[in-house]
Amino acid sequence: MISRHRAPVAITAVDYIILGKLKEAGLIPATPSVIELGEAEWFGDIGLDVLSDSIENHVVDPELRERLHQQMVDVELSNSPYKSWELAKIFYKVFLGYGSITAIDFHGTPSALKLDLNYPVSLGRQFDIMVNGGTAEHVFNVFQFFKSSHEMTRPGGL
Repeated sequence: MISRHRAPVAITAVDYIILGKLKEAGLIPATPSVIELGEAEWFGDIGLDVLSDSIENHVVDPELRERLHQQMVDVELSNSPYKSWELAKIFYKVFLGYGSITAIDFHGTPSALKLDLNYPVSLGRQFDIMVNGGTAEHVFNVFQFFKSSHEMTRPGGL
């Protein structure tokens, strides 16, 4: 069983830099499918003004750009207990431009799949990008975690 008392997986300034560099280098495929092993939250060490600037600078489609700005406003004004996860999804949309995103996490939002990563996991498909922001250290069967990670990532995926 995954520890029930893990620290949240959070998008920090380091993730911001790394994904920004991958995007600038053209290494992010168009509308990739993304799997998160541990659903990421917005940590907050990068201000929302920077995320807003990134929407302006990186999102080409004007309708999507406007929608993401509105989502940010809606999230900021909401009383949702999932605000930090919702901000993380906006960040991923800006930098990954995902077509689909799936999360596996006992502690995430209601949309996260509650699967035990100590055992084989098959979702019946592979993903273009696999993100593990710190979940592996909370799984006892680390071998199985990375075996499943490998099997869920398409050949040539990130």
